[in-house]
Parts: sequence; C-alpha cells; structure tokens
Amino acid sequence: MKVFLIFLTTIIFSSCQNVESESLEMKNFSQDTKVAEVKNYKNFDDFGRLIFPVDLKISGDMPLKNLSENFIWYSCVNPKKTVEIVNSI
Repeated sequence: MKVFLIFLTTIIFSSCQNVESESLEMKNFSQDTKVAEVKNYKNFDDFGRLIFPVDLKISGDMPLKNLSENFIWYSCVNPKKTVEIVNSI
C-alpha cells in the first residue's frame, strides 16, 4: 500500500510539472473573431473544425457574432455565450 501511494504521488506531481512546462498560449476570442481564426487556432490542433457544425457551410470570414445567420434550426444563438464557450475550450 505504501509503495502504491508513493507511486501515485510521483505520477501526480510529475503530471503537474508537465502541465506547467507546456504553457499554452491563451487567446481571448471576441464577437468580432472570424470563424476561421477559431477553427485554425493552434491550441485546438485539428479539432477546431469540430467546434462548429460540420454539416453546414460556414464562411471562415464570418464573425462569431453573426453565426445565428447559419443556424436555421437554432433560434437563439447568443453571440456573447458563443464567445464565452469558445474561450473556455
């Protein structure tokens, strides 16, 4: 049991060290941020494209505040909440 606790503690502290050493550049998106900027943001790797519906053709030049124009079946796309969510990711 004692060996297990030492092993677990070592893993926890070593993983915390890696997170600090891999400091990611954080970006604050705004309502004027273009869809392409979000999709191509380097910290999202190739997953940025999955933040938006993949079955819709969304222009990369479109600012986040205008996304509701593309979502016919979503009547209440809140630009402020959209930016908050993208920033939290």
